[in-house]
Amino acid sequence: MADVDYKKLVKKKFEDWGPLFERHDVDSDAVNLVNVSRKLLDADNHEIPHSVHVPLNDIAAFTWRVETALNSAVEQVEVTSDSKRFDTAYIEGFIKAAFRAADKLLSLKGMYPFNQFTDQQTFRRGSVASRCYFHIENKQLVSDITL
Repeated sequence: MADVDYKKLVKKKFEDWGPLFERHDVDSDAVNLVNVSRKLLDADNHEIPHSVHVPLNDIAAFTWRVETALNSAVEQVEVTSDSKRFDTAYIEGFIKAAFRAADKLLSLKGMYPFNQFTDQQTFRRGSVASRCYFHIENKQLVSDITL
């Protein structure tokens, strides 16, 4: 069996995804009103004398409005099955309990609730990944979440 060079694979993956991550950072800076240049530049990248770059908060205000609308939405969990005898309400209840447990854990860590975090990351960065693990301890559903 050939040895796999994991370091090389990871480096290649970061090179492949690098432009996307750079774009995420640029977009994040725009939303957070990070002023990269204090001077206006002309087409040749020379500073225009006696000019000042002042970013407007249009992007931040738009982002705030969209995230507020997303966060105020009521999540609807619906499980479907081909079997008429399958109790979908039980699964729907489990999913709701799982999100409540994840929110409880995140609040203990001083973090945003799960849905608000995923809404924000999806809107601002275009994607989000999180791992949720659950186990039963003392007849209680315990969540372990990594964002």
